[in-house]
Amino acid sequence: MSKVETGEVERVERERKTGLTAYKNKDYKPAIRHLEKVLKIWPDDIPILVALGGAYLHTKDYQKCLAACEQVAKLSNEGPDGDAYTAEALSTMSSAFVKLGESKTAVKYYHKSLGKYHGQIYSKLDKSKIASR
Repeated sequence: MSKVETGEVERVERERKTGLTAYKNKDYKPAIRHLEKVLKIWPDDIPILVALGGAYLHTKDYQKCLAACEQVAKLSNEGPDGDAYTAEALSTMSSAFVKLGESKTAVKYYHKSLGKYHGQIYSKLDKSKIASR
C-alpha cells in the first residue's frame, strides 16, 4: 500500500470515528456529513449504513433512511453479525414508516425485525397464537 493509500485509509477511519461519535452524541447532521464521506470510499460498511439510517430518521429524511436500511438488509446477509444488523435496520425502517403514516407497513417491518433477531422465539410465539385460537 502506498503512502497515498495509507493516508486515505487513515482519513476515512477518522471520518468514521468522528461520524459514529457524533451519532452516539445525537448530533445527527454532523454525523451524516462524516458518515456519508466514509460511504464514498467504503460503500458496503454495514455499521456505518446502520448509523446513517438512524441519523436520517432523526433528521426526518425518511426516504434516505429507508434507502440506507434497505442497503443494510441486502448486504448483511453475508456477514456473521448479519441478523443483528438486519434486525436493527428493519426496526429503523419501521420507525420511518410510522413517521410516514404507514402503520401497516411499519408493523410488517417490526415483525420482520423480530423474526431476524429473535427468529426461533418469535416463530414459537406465532405458533402459540395460532394454537390458542
